[in-house]
Amino acid sequence: MLRGIAILAVLIDHLPLPRKILESGFRGVDMFFVISGFVITSSLIRRSFTGEKISPANFLLQRIRRLYPAFFVVMIFSLLVLISADWIPYMERGVSQSAMAGTWYFQNFWMLNQRFSYFEPYFANPFTHLWSLSVEEQFYFLVAAGLIVLKLVKYKKSFTIIVTTIFLVFSALANRKWGEKVSPIVKFTGELSGFLLPQYRAWQLLLGVLTALLVLGLHPIRTRIVTLIPAWLYSLSCGVAICAIAISLKLPEPHPGLNNAEFRVRIFATIICAATALILILGSFPKKEKLKPAGNNFFTQVTIFFGDRSYSLYLIHWPLIVFVPEFSHNQKYIWIVQLVLILVCTEFIYRTIEWKWIARSLTNRRVLTWFVVGQLFLTSIIIFWRNDMSNIDSPAQGVAVYSLTDAQCGNYNLPFYCVTDPSSEAIILVEGDSFALMVSPLILELARKQDIPVAFGINNADLPFSYYRNLATDGKKTVVLSWFNHFDPSAYISHLSDLLSSNKTLHVFAFLNGPSLGGDRLTKISRKDAMARRDRESELRAVLSRPEFDRLTLVDPLDSFCEGDVCTIQSGDAIYLSDRGHLSTTGIERLRPLFNNIFLEIESLTAEYTKKLTPKP
Repeated sequence: MLRGIAILAVLIDHLPLPRKILESGFRGVDMFFVISGFVITSSLIRRSFTGEKISPANFLLQRIRRLYPAFFVVMIFSLLVLISADWIPYMERGVSQSAMAGTWYFQNFWMLNQRFSYFEPYFANPFTHLWSLSVEEQFYFLVAAGLIVLKLVKYKKSFTIIVTTIFLVFSALANRKWGEKVSPIVKFTGELSGFLLPQYRAWQLLLGVLTALLVLGLHPIRTRIVTLIPAWLYSLSCGVAICAIAISLKLPEPHPGLNNAEFRVRIFATIICAATALILILGSFPKKEKLKPAGNNFFTQVTIFFGDRSYSLYLIHWPLIVFVPEFSHNQKYIWIVQLVLILVCTEFIYRTIEWKWIARSLTNRRVLTWFVVGQLFLTSIIIFWRNDMSNIDSPAQGVAVYSLTDAQCGNYNLPFYCVTDPSSEAIILVEGDSFALMVSPLILELARKQDIPVAFGINNADLPFSYYRNLATDGKKTVVLSWFNHFDPSAYISHLSDLLSSNKTLHVFAFLNGPSLGGDRLTKISRKDAMARRDRESELRAVLSRPEFDRLTLVDPLDSFCEGDVCTIQSGDAIYLSDRGHLSTTGIERLRPLFNNIFLEIESLTAEYTKKLTPKP
């Protein structure tokens, strides 16, 4: 039942439902970690009671036998879809690296190294969900190491409880202290550390281990406990635990300074893990009638059904959520199609692969052989895919423009300042963040063709606007090309007002956000959805009616990428985006007609200004 609640929470959290039902459905993974620690430990205890020899190698191979077949099928499916449809070559490097990391169970480390946020991914990645499977696989190696140590210890049960408790406490404290900072031992940094790294997740898995050991300790007196516990107290305890889980999934962490750090050891993360452990303990009691939970109600049957299929469902749900929208421009009811396909594919994998493989009689040597062959096959496909993508010409593939070398202006290392003709009075001032940097080569080219001086004040960072105004343009009339993608609307409008209030500003061209897939689209998006993702459009358009903004022109780059209601980021081999929503070289070229029109207007403005400066005869 608990697995069913956990997987349904994750599924609801990931599906693009019309309205958000759960604020923290991702905490279903927290439940999975506790359950996993409990199940693994309980399984080892049962096998030890039967006299089965438990070696680290045997343990790991049994885990492979249980988990690998469904994983292999989903990986093959995802890779073949990506390759056959020739999708997302503009982000080939990121996706292929992620596929490799997921295949070899270090997806969590790759995501942290790339600063790839689970909460705000910068491109659609069908392998993102494999981070949690990577954490679990890394935990299995810890268990295998523990089995080696236990062979050398006399009092195995006491030793296991003490060591597990110590590691649990240290993991929780470390997550609390260093979950968003640089760890003193493993030098990873960033707020995603507490979410992705196994040492910060270990406390949840170890809580499951301790729960299983506690159940083992209670085993000799379980019958006596059952006779002492009133039925109402048992039911109340179950009810309180279920309510605690529901509240933890429904509400965000009550912390005003939280951003994306909701996964740290805070009140709801602790509550949901503790409630999961409590239900596991209560469920271990003998099923006498007075302590028997309501097993025939609809909720219980549904959660048990999905719990049995939780592994297959978890593996397949995210690739389908990523892929399905590419076949439809109407995104309103796409979640229904996604849900139906997820359920159908889950049932297929569960019935024909997951349990069919477990039912086969295979030796450990045969399991290891299949695993090695499968891993080599997946790795070969990924390497082939990367090599195939590398054959695409870089202008077609789309490359990011981070820095340029120019004969007149020198090296374009940020921040840079370049005026082609410093003696001229009127110049173009290009300001903005990394999105303005992408179009700077085109601006410089067109400015030189029209012999218009140009200066740049650009930086990748979200710096205060005062930085971008701090340029050596005093005494010169300027036409400002302003392209910022990630700033507060009110602050940006104030910045534009300051520019226009200056008598040194001829005109301002303010750019709206360009095309952006926002992490959940691969190739296409409707114009309506694209415009809904913008964070400044309504505010900027509202100021056009003010008299002080009569020298402001709003420029919409999206028009260059849309035909009718459909906006695309590629056309054949021409890929318009490179990474993180930045324009590629072909995307910049797509904007050439737009900038040609802008420069014709600039030429007219500067000509009119020069005419005013020329003395009448």
